[in-house]
Amino acid sequence: MAYNPKQLATIVSHASHHLHAVSRGMATTMLDTSETPRMLFSNSALTQVSGQTLLSVARQHVPCEDPPPCFFTHNLEDSDRVIYVVTLDEKHVFLAVGAKQDELLVEEFILRLKKLLPRIASV
Repeated sequence: MAYNPKQLATIVSHASHHLHAVSRGMATTMLDTSETPRMLFSNSALTQVSGQTLLSVARQHVPCEDPPPCFFTHNLEDSDRVIYVVTLDEKHVFLAVGAKQDELLVEEFILRLKKLLPRIASV
């Protein structure tokens, strides 16, 4: 299912505020991975990882084999940081850059997000 990009970005951005509140140092972003990629929002993600790395990681998981949202982790080399990847639909990906121990927080975020996504009108 494809979502309205503006509505999706707004919902995901607001929902991700909880991650920032419970995990110091968590950075988030949402990307449109289409042929003309663009960042729909960013909360400090580019201060931790380059935009090219974020896009490359995101594109590895679009599309996902299971019904979205799909969850993946990507360990950053030479770092204790992890990129948590949530594929939202055929081209939109949410990424959270955090510590390895943040995985449970991101999984809880996905559970909340799953409840919100069906409420967004599809295009």
